[in-house]
Amino acid sequence: AGAVLALHYTDAFDEVQGLHAEILLANGKARLFYADLRYFEEAEALVNSIVQNLGRIDILVDTMKGAPVVSIRDLTLQHWNDTLQNHLYCTFNISKSVSQHML
Repeated sequence: AGAVLALHYTDAFDEVQGLHAEILLANGKARLFYADLRYFEEAEALVNSIVQNLGRIDILVDTMKGAPVVSIRDLTLQHWNDTLQNHLYCTFNISKSVSQHML
């Protein structure tokens, strides 16, 4: 039996597809899912799709891409907003959506 991994991607498809291939080569089980987690509705739809396709979610591992590495003088408002959305909104949206199925 074993676990089936639900691998999520937004913009790093090649990286996630490479990880997916490695898992399959090691006789593991994994499926790819797309969503933009900055939006709660997409996080909810992602979780619902995972549950519909895989049956349940037992563990959430939430990783984010890094923030831009620039000095404060070069940091733009857009960089700041993107960082907040990627690290706060995405984490909240996926955690809240998954909690409806795990707790």
